Amino acid sequence: DQLVMLDTDTLLVRNIDEYLSQSADVQAKIADLPTVPEAKFRDIFAYFKMPLPQARYRCSFDGTSTILYCNSGVLLFNLQRKKTWLLFEAWRDFARQILSHRDVYSLCGYFCDQAALALAMAKLAPEFKELPVGMNFPLHLQQPAQEKMLAADPVIVHYHHLLV
Repeated sequence: DQLVMLDTDTLLVRNIDEYLSQSADVQAKIADLPTVPEAKFRDIFAYFKMPLPQARYRCSFDGTSTILYCNSGVLLFNLQRKKTWLLFEAWRDFARQILSHRDVYSLCGYFCDQAALALAMAKLAPEFKELPVGMNFPLHLQQPAQEKMLAADPVIVHYHHLLV
């Protein structure tokens, strides 16, 4: 009933069962940093003729305000919910369009999958549950970090370019 998608540079250090939710379409952690800044998101959303969502979330590392923009290294999906399947299709379609248009791709570059996911979530408004920092704990970021980062008890470690 649940699909857990993990980047290849993640490591499970504890059981995740308590984080599997039947009440949300998708669960993820808000991005650590605004790797696609608001100004670029404004242009991306304008390209797709969509209004830019309100910045209601905070990046987990530096506290910057952001739209619903998640780190795609750890994603949990409820496969029993219809909107989840629509989200997969929209995410794929936005990613293909971003990758096929150099001017849009240049706005988000390496983070085009996350930008495409943000577009899909804005379009479909799935039920979203924010995962705690410990469910996608970034080892590659240095101090100073937000208090919630320092207090996190890692469940899934995201080591990025670092060796374990």
